[in-house]
Amino acid sequence: MAKSVLLSEIRTEVRRRRMSYRTEQTYIGWITRFIYYHNLEHPKNMGEQEVVEFLNHLVTNREVPDSIQNQARQAIHFLYRHIIGKPLPSLKGLVQGETPYICRSRNSNRKQQVSAG
Repeated sequence: MAKSVLLSEIRTEVRRRRMSYRTEQTYIGWITRFIYYHNLEHPKNMGEQEVVEFLNHLVTNREVPDSIQNQARQAIHFLYRHIIGKPLPSLKGLVQGETPYICRSRNSNRKQQVSAG
């Protein structure tokens, strides 16, 4: 199976910028999902509308929180700005995911101590 020239360019650019290996894996994952979502269309043939459609799909159909949507957005911004050389505009019409609120107390697993006195 042939390796994608586009994904090789992304790996090279991420490494040139000395970004972490985990960031590289994450960016490759989101960019691959973006391309597959649009039926293997090359990103240079797509633009803001397709990016907004994909990011909105993540929130409305996949129900991802805003932090995950932002991660995908950053990966796609990286692709367009540094690989394709066509930075994306403001992404009008983007639906924001919800911020999950998790309340955790440091002492939630400890028993309450009752003072004798």
